[in-house]
Amino acid sequence: MGEIARRAHVSKATLYAKYQDRSAVLEAVIRRESARIVGDSELSEETGLDLPARLRRFGLRLLTFLTNPERLQFERLLGGAAERYPHLAARFFAAGPGRARATLVKLITAGENRRLLRVQDPLAAAGDLAGLWQGFLRIETTLRYRGVPTRQELRRRVARGVRLFMRLYGVP
Repeated sequence: MGEIARRAHVSKATLYAKYQDRSAVLEAVIRRESARIVGDSELSEETGLDLPARLRRFGLRLLTFLTNPERLQFERLLGGAAERYPHLAARFFAAGPGRARATLVKLITAGENRRLLRVQDPLAAAGDLAGLWQGFLRIETTLRYRGVPTRQELRRRVARGVRLFMRLYGVP
């Protein structure tokens, strides 16, 4: 907490007034980063975007986050904290990946309700779509086998994943 306070240019007392411990700080960071992927109204049906466009927008945000070099360092920090304090893993998951997954399930369920998709298990379908988007990209960037993909490359990858997803689950 002392190092966090020093880097934030605040006193430890100020930090403890807002966060009870380091895990609370990490959870707040996870929530903030998660909000960049899922936290605004651009994904809602009221935007006028069709389902594939909303899925592409979400996918691009997700892959941009997952291929960010800073994410790797943060992920290692989280993994270490969750390993030392296993009870934190559920909190960390709910604040970040779980929130993103829930948003994707919500988008898929909305598509099913509008009879655009035929899905028996929205949670499994969300996993299928995330897998189509990621492929081996995440492991390649995590291991630094390849460099960070360009925004155009991510757009192509996401669009391809959405096309395949719509073929698999879309209603003709």
